Amino acid sequence: MLLRVVLEKVDIVTRSILSLTHEEIEAWCLEIGEKRFRADQIRRWLFENRAESFDAMLDLSKAFREKLKESFTLFSAEVVAHQVATDLTEKLLLKMPGGDTVECVLMREPDRRTICISTQVGCAMGCVFCASGMLGLKRNLGREEILEQILRLDRLLDDDERLTNIVVMGIGEPLQNLPTLLPVLDDVTNPKGLGLSPRRITISTVGLPEKIRELAAVGKPYNLAVSLHAPTDRASRLNSSRSTTRSASPRFSKPRTSTSQRAAGVSLLSMCCLAV
Repeated sequence: MLLRVVLEKVDIVTRSILSLTHEEIEAWCLEIGEKRFRADQIRRWLFENRAESFDAMLDLSKAFREKLKESFTLFSAEVVAHQVATDLTEKLLLKMPGGDTVECVLMREPDRRTICISTQVGCAMGCVFCASGMLGLKRNLGREEILEQILRLDRLLDDDERLTNIVVMGIGEPLQNLPTLLPVLDDVTNPKGLGLSPRRITISTVGLPEKIRELAAVGKPYNLAVSLHAPTDRASRLNSSRSTTRSASPRFSKPRTSTSQRAAGVSLLSMCCLAV
C-alpha cells in the first residue's frame, strides 16, 4: 500500500510581548544572555514612551532589537477600522490573529481623557438592549488582547495629552474574565506602567454577587458600576422597589459608597441605567 504523506504549511503566530509579565520579560532577557535591567527599558518603551515598534526602542542595541523582533510582536491585532467623531472621540475595531474582532474607544473631555475597553468576544449575559450580548459569548480575551486596546488608544493621544480614566464597559462581562483583567490593571496602575490611580478605573457589571465579592477581596479601590437593566428612570425605580438588584447582589444593592465598601477594596460608583 502506498501511503501519501501530505505536509501542510503551518502559520506560526509570533507571541505578543504584551502577553508576558515584567518578570517573564526579565527571565527571557537572562535566557538570551542580556541583563535583567533590559526588561525595565522595554517596559518604559511600552508604557511611557509609546513605542510603535521594536525599532523605535533606540536605547537598545540593534542586535537586541533584532532578537525582540524574531521572538515577539509588539501589537498582534490589526486595526480594521478607525473612526473619529466631530467631538474627537475615536473608536478602533481590532481584529485578533484568530479573526475575532472587538471595539475600544477613546473619549476626550475638557478635563479628562477616558478609554473604554472590552474583555470578551461577545457576551453570555444576554441583555436584550445590548447588541454584543445578543450574539452570545465566544471567548474571553487574553492578557495581551486587553492590554493592546489600552496601549493602542493611549498612542492616539497627542504628546501633551495623558490618559486619565479607564472604564471597562466595552464588549463582554468584565467580572467573568477577572483572572485576566486584574493583572492587566496591575500593569496599568504600576508606577512603572501607566501610573494610573485605581480610583480612576471603573469596572462595569450586570451584577454577579460572587464575582463582586472576589473583586472586593483584591483590596484595590476600583470603582464598580452596576447595571440596573432598565431603559428609563421610572423603570429603574420600579426595579429597585421590587428588590430586583438586591436579590441578585444583596451586599451591593444601594447606589452609594460606604466606608466599609472602600475598605473592602471596591467603591460602588453608580448604579448605571442602560437605555435601549
